[in-house]
This record gives sequence, C-alpha cells and structure tokens, in this order.
Amino acid sequence: MMKRFGWSPQRAIPLVGLAICFFIFNQCSSQAPSKGHHINEIQVMTFNVENLFDTIDDPRKNDETFLPMATKRKLPLNKICAKIPVKKWRVQCQRWDWNQDVLDKKMENISQVILSVNDGKGPDILILQEVENKEVLDVLNQKYLQPAGYQKPILLEGMDARGIDVAVLSRFPAVQPAKLEYVPFSKGTSKARMRDTRGILKVKLKVDEDDSITVLANHFPAPFHPRQMRIDSFKKLNRIASKESGLVVAGGDFNLPSEEDGKFKLLNTFVAPQWTIAHRQGCKDCKGTNYYKGKDSWSFLDMILVKRGEPMGWALQSDKTQVIQHPIHIEDGHPKRFDPIHRDGVSDHWPLLIVLRKNG
Repeated sequence: MMKRFGWSPQRAIPLVGLAICFFIFNQCSSQAPSKGHHINEIQVMTFNVENLFDTIDDPRKNDETFLPMATKRKLPLNKICAKIPVKKWRVQCQRWDWNQDVLDKKMENISQVILSVNDGKGPDILILQEVENKEVLDVLNQKYLQPAGYQKPILLEGMDARGIDVAVLSRFPAVQPAKLEYVPFSKGTSKARMRDTRGILKVKLKVDEDDSITVLANHFPAPFHPRQMRIDSFKKLNRIASKESGLVVAGGDFNLPSEEDGKFKLLNTFVAPQWTIAHRQGCKDCKGTNYYKGKDSWSFLDMILVKRGEPMGWALQSDKTQVIQHPIHIEDGHPKRFDPIHRDGVSDHWPLLIVLRKNG
C-alpha cells in the first residue's frame, strides 16, 4: 500500500554512491548466474529489524509513533496515542521525534550488522521483517547496503494494521513474480487479530545455471495471540513448501517462545517432520535470538528452516550456523534495541545466519 507521494531526501537516489559502486565492481557486482558459472555456497540471514518506518504519514496505517514531531503536531495525537493499550508504547507515540536524522541512524546501524558477515558483503540472501514499505527498503539497499550488491528488493504490501511487512534482498535474480500467501486462520479468529498478521512471501531465485532456491519469508502472529494462529501459520507454510521442488528455505520471525514450544512441542509436531531446523543442528551453545526480560528467558523467535531432501547435494553446514552479535547490538548480554533519543542500538532481535553448501 503506497504512501502519500512527495519528494523526500530518503527517497533520493544516492548518485555519488552509485558512481562509486560502478567503479568498485568487485564489491558491488551481483551474483546473477551466467553461463558456466556455478555457486557452491549460499549464505542466508534472517533479521527482524524492528520498526523500520519511514518519516511520512500513511493515513491507512497505524504509523503515528514513527513520525517527525513536526508532523505529529498536525494530528489529533493525544486521541490517537490514547488508543494504544500499552503504556510504554503510548508514551513513545506521544514523545518520539522520528525524523530523518533518526531514520538515517537506524538504517546505518542495521547495515553495520548486516555487512559484518561474509567479508563485509553481507549474506547472499537476506530475509527481513518489520519493514514499513518498499520506499524505505530501497533507501536501505541503495544508500546503506551498497557493498552487498543486492538486486531490486522484494516486498509486497500486506494487510498488517501497523504496516510492517516481510521482505527479501538477494544477489540472485528472481525467476518468477513474488507472491504473498495469506494464512487461512481457524474459524473464530477475530478480524482484529487477523489484521495484526503478515502473509508468507514466496520468492524464487536463480542461483546459477543449474540451481534455484525458493525462499519463504515469514513473520508469524505474536505470542500474545492464540497459539492456534501460529499452528495455522506452520500448516500453511508446510502446504506451500510441499508444492515447491528443489531447494526450499523458510526464514523469519516465527514468534514461537521457548516456553510455548517446550510445553506444546510445536516444532516437533509441525516443523521437524518436513524441515531441518538450523539452530537445532548447529549453534547448540547459542541462547537464542530474542530475550524476554519479564521472564528472564531466551527464545529462537527467529529461525531458518531447510526443507528436507535437499536436492543436488545441497546441505546445511551446521557448524556455520550462528547468531550474529555485533558490538553495537549488545547491551548487558542482550539484543540492544534502537533508541531514537540516544540514536544507538539496532533491534530487539539478533539476526540468524546459515550456510548452505553444494557438495561434489
């Protein structure tokens, strides 16, 4: 869903950066397949970047918290913010000045984390959650992720009431139009709850002249929603994957707390029969990607799944799976979320990285 149009610095194409990218070909070139060219290793990262919003008001989305104060003064802010049930979020809506400088710093910090892997080039495939729209994603890609040499970002606007979407960036080209698959939630799920969900983004990429990979990007319903909504989402994910041939990877924020999974065994029941769960195979000493202070508990809310029966010799390199903990993204041993006042931190999630390798 598009925003109100109008020029803003964040949407301007950084011409100087593009010129640099043109001359420094070894940093900015794409891994687009060419005749005789074979890829033997793929790095995949999933990262919930937590509220990557632009600074422009979209009257069709609940984005009032993430607006400049100059814009907020023109809105019935007290009335809008008063509807937010959580006090902390209500205060943020009233007080945060989400201006261009703040957004620039947010994107700069995100890019530092992403580009900290793969010798400064970032992963080959990047799955993102909580991105407001294609415009802000384009700026992140063009201005801050230039060394990665990603192709045109893929994001399809969903129905989430806040306006947060899932997205995929990759050095590999798409070979068919992306599709946003919606979850058919069980009977009795309220419309209000369904509006607080995202679809599953299906993207098929050409790795080289021999291989392709289907990427399923996810952001499941939050833990405060009924468990059945996450079960419905896993079932839909499995149905999509079952129809795809070749290499299939699902990544994202599955919003499955360790406490819930420990009690109800959702991964064993709905995931393990069809998928290899990357962090279970490797990263055995990792605590998780998200920390919940209220219960002093860690969870792998963020996961990457590889469909079983990997074709043509592709295999998960378990010893390469890792939770990325960049120094600017750590506070007291936990993920340091972005603070628009002090302009530090990144997100309340750490990214997860896997490596797939083709043997033979």
